[in-house]
Amino acid sequence: MRDIDGAISTLTDRECWQMLREAPVGRLALSAGSDIDIFPVTFRVDGQSLYFRTSPGLKLAEVGIRSRVTLEVDGYDDATAWSVVAKGSGRHLNSVAELDIAAELRLTTWLPTPTPDVVRIDVESLSGRRFSRATWR
Repeated sequence: MRDIDGAISTLTDRECWQMLREAPVGRLALSAGSDIDIFPVTFRVDGQSLYFRTSPGLKLAEVGIRSRVTLEVDGYDDATAWSVVAKGSGRHLNSVAELDIAAELRLTTWLPTPTPDVVRIDVESLSGRRFSRATWR
């Protein structure tokens, strides 16, 4: 789908998943109360789920209190920019079987500190758009 004289197009689910697979980092939005917190996370895609590592703290606590989460990724090149939003339910993984699956994904983090906990986001909705970038002269 295109709007605004072809400057904006809607990405298909397949394109959204591809952008998620290629994104080096995303922004995770969580809320356990009246405020919304946003965290940068590195993550991996497996099927219709996203996985990331973390350590005990606010992210893990908020996922435990309210499982609704949103992850957003974006990027650009000289001609276009794009954005993908994935919404779903997050869950701290505890079972050995689930942690074994997560281990196969080789999850990484940017921090040199231990990140023993794994969260899985079961994606329930995806949306994405691509934009033609304006050229300034």
